[in-house]
Amino acid sequence: MKSGLTVRSDNYADVLDALNKLSGTDVLVGIPAGPPREDSPLSNAEIGYLQSTGATVEIDGEIVTLPPRPFLDMGIEDSRDKTTARLKLAAQAALEGNSGMAEQHLEAAGQIARD
Repeated sequence: MKSGLTVRSDNYADVLDALNKLSGTDVLVGIPAGPPREDSPLSNAEIGYLQSTGATVEIDGEIVTLPPRPFLDMGIEDSRDKTTARLKLAAQAALEGNSGMAEQHLEAAGQIARD
C-alpha cells in the first residue's frame, strides 16, 4: 500500500547536524568574565554581579552595603519578545537543515538582549 508521500530531497543529515549544533549552543548575555581591573581587585563581571544582586562588602576597611540594582534583568526582560522571536527563527532554520542561519539567529538574539 502506497502512502502517497514523495521525497523530493533528503536533508536528514543536514537537519540532524543543525539540531546537534543548536542543542549544544548557549546564548549568553551579561558582562564577560575577564581579569581584574587595574583599579580594583574585582573584574567587571564581579562588580556587575555585586551591583545587580546586592552585597555587603568591605572597601578600604569600611563595610558597605550595596542594594540590589538588577540592571541586566530589566534589559533582558524588556527585549524578551524580540529575543524569543529570534530563538524561534533559529529553531526553524535548524529544522530546515540550515545550521549557518540558525547560528546567525542565535547571535542576533544575544545582541538584542545585550543592547
